[in-house]
Amino acid sequence: MKRSAVKIGSLKLNLRRSLIFRARTYFKRSAVIFRARTYFKSIIFSAFLILSLALFAEPVGAAELSGTVFSKGSPVANLTITVKGTEAKTKTGPKGEYRLDLPAGDHTLIVRGREFPVKVTADQTRHDIQL
Repeated sequence: MKRSAVKIGSLKLNLRRSLIFRARTYFKRSAVIFRARTYFKSIIFSAFLILSLALFAEPVGAAELSGTVFSKGSPVANLTITVKGTEAKTKTGPKGEYRLDLPAGDHTLIVRGREFPVKVTADQTRHDIQL
């Protein structure tokens, strides 16, 4: 009887040690997974923040150039206005008005193949064009 009791006791002891070991490894793995998830979330948040700042930030020194395009005293709609040397372009509205965001400095607007020199200042600049 004593031998069976010893075997059962040692079996219980081994089972208890096994359960404790499994619990420790489970919690260690969960902690690692939790840390990995937290790290991943912080990377995603940082990337989102950087992208949103890059997309919605205005260029440094940008100014608004606006005006109206006239031909023989009346406004001209649906004309394409291109800025020479850049990819910036816009179309005139139904009343001939246009608006461009450009860095401050000297620029050349191209309308119907004609060039119009414009000086853009840091504040809002208005320049009407007569064709």
